[in-house]
Amino acid sequence: MLIKPWNEIPAPRHTLDDEVDDAIPSPIPNILVELNQNITSMDYIVISPKTLKVLVEDLPNGKAVGYINIEYPQLADLQTNDEDDDVYDEDEQLYTAVMRKSLIDKYGKLKIPIVQHDDRYLSVNIPHFPNIIANNILAQKLTEELDKTINKAWIILSPSLISSNETINKLEVDFDMQTPDIYAAIPSLKPPHFITGIGASFNSQISLLRQPRLMSLVLRSEGQSGFEKIDTDAFVDASFVLNELLVGTSDQGNYLKQVSSTVRKINGYSNSGMYI
Repeated sequence: MLIKPWNEIPAPRHTLDDEVDDAIPSPIPNILVELNQNITSMDYIVISPKTLKVLVEDLPNGKAVGYINIEYPQLADLQTNDEDDDVYDEDEQLYTAVMRKSLIDKYGKLKIPIVQHDDRYLSVNIPHFPNIIANNILAQKLTEELDKTINKAWIILSPSLISSNETINKLEVDFDMQTPDIYAAIPSLKPPHFITGIGASFNSQISLLRQPRLMSLVLRSEGQSGFEKIDTDAFVDASFVLNELLVGTSDQGNYLKQVSSTVRKINGYSNSGMYI
């Protein structure tokens, strides 16, 4: 038997690859909040990520009163610079076109509606952003624009991998704030559990205010950040909280039925499945 020395030593796992010289960093978005009408007084504003959109889309009597416009001006500058190149190379042009299309698909223009319900509260459903910095910029812009119109509190919805025997938690920021009984009865989120994404950005921005009027509702979920699968019972329990806080008496029954029906169609029996 002939034993040969092994010359190819695998690279250490902690060694980072060098950055590509022409790599394009994540573009910084330009975010503009536009309101179609003058909003002077609202009781609440509800902010939810895409994974929890069922809770805000089923809120009754909604109408768009404004939009959040998101653009990436750096992409336009990139296209202009490419057009100014005098040297034509077919392979390079094809590669550039493919990369540009990939960037446009990833960082395209967005128009997010701001919805008003019953002239009492607002709701905004925020999509998942590939570049995390967009969460912070959007939270800062929307807080600056709308906090002065809110009489009672911001309601922030977030998913999290919380304790298995609890469906919803609350994340406390201002312990001195007087909250409704149904919210005060919710268990608090405890370490090591945490929230990420747009919910974390809004919690951070609102907590910096002089008077942080915030009710932060956390729903049990599992999965990768931005693409979580929400527990069915967490959806139902959260809808009861929003129903009492926001929905008028005449619409409360319909809202609960609509959320329950929509959630069970989406989740089906997946929550009770098991791996074999």
